Amino acid sequence: MTEKNELEQSIDKLEEIARRPMSAHGVGFFITGKKGFHITFANGYTVSVQFGPGNYCEHYDRDFDDAEDCGKEGSLTAECAVWPQKGQMIAYGDWDNTVSSHSTAAEVLELLNWAAAQEEAKDD
Repeated sequence: MTEKNELEQSIDKLEEIARRPMSAHGVGFFITGKKGFHITFANGYTVSVQFGPGNYCEHYDRDFDDAEDCGKEGSLTAECAVWPQKGQMIAYGDWDNTVSSHSTAAEVLELLNWAAAQEEAKDD
């Protein structure tokens, strides 16, 4: 049997990662409560971006029955959270808590890039 080249090894690694459960949903994008989304990266990190009633965003004080409308309207700010595979939410950067308050689109992008760049999450 011949030794696999780097490309074949990379493909094997990606296929192996893709077969592993990464979160309750798996790798990709997921709508949450009609007012935000989760994105789970191949490294096992999940980022939650929420912008509806009760979330730390411009819709915080809206009625919970308005969640779908808030999702459709969008928001200038969002509440974010991040956690590794099967892990607890973690405080990112200068957050005082495990969720952000009134994050801008640029701050959400920074969090997404950070989460995507982390080493593969390990099961404990």
